[in-house]
Amino acid sequence: MSVWRSIPPSALEALAQGLAGDRIALPVTAAILERYVGRECAPAVAKELATLAAASFTPAQISVLLRAVSLHRTHDAHAELVWSGPEGIQASSRDTGIVVPELFASAKRSVLVCGYAISQGQKVFARLAQNMDVNADLDVRIFTNVQRPWQDTRSDAEIIREFGERFRSREWPGRRMPRVLYDPRALAPGGGPRSCLHAKCVIVDDERALVTSANFTEAAMDRNIEAGVLINDGGFACRLRAQFDALERAQEVRVLPLAS
Repeated sequence: MSVWRSIPPSALEALAQGLAGDRIALPVTAAILERYVGRECAPAVAKELATLAAASFTPAQISVLLRAVSLHRTHDAHAELVWSGPEGIQASSRDTGIVVPELFASAKRSVLVCGYAISQGQKVFARLAQNMDVNADLDVRIFTNVQRPWQDTRSDAEIIREFGERFRSREWPGRRMPRVLYDPRALAPGGGPRSCLHAKCVIVDDERALVTSANFTEAAMDRNIEAGVLINDGGFACRLRAQFDALERAQEVRVLPLAS
């Protein structure tokens, strides 16, 4: 029943109410469940509900079970303030430069990093690269902004190649390379409006997520005034990761070709 860990307590409660109030009849299709738990989780939830029904659970009994899971998940969810700034101003928070390396080192299955800017990556990504090099099963994706400099008339391919060479030679300290993705809209030529990839977050093992104002630079980790929240909740982490998965599936982001 690990799928229930991917669903926020509020969605579990809505599903429980639907079962208790006869708005959801068993067996139920994934299409019907999408409005309750989202497209990503709906097929697995439909399968779990079918398994419970086959074991003679009634909709009312499943509703009680889901409410118990929701209550447990609500108590387990934990948010922690993460901060960068002057020393001595962090009495009620943990430092970004401590939390990010801890997240990188603790990952067992997957890490998703998203940041607008990357600089001093040899230091910032050191623990993540070390983890990747010893754990062949660790999947790492880095979403970042690759933009056309002001009045730069080079081709997209030239700008992308230059960024890839710099990332590989100056920003990434490990032997095994992560998958790097970018939003091609930031390369649009001309003086019109552009979009950019501006989000900053880390998602580890679909269990913990750091959402922060900090870029992946040495200054942001240690000196700038930055604020973020570390959320220890699998449901939130999965839903945030699903947003990036959807971007990749829709080809709104592209994989950066990294030079050898």
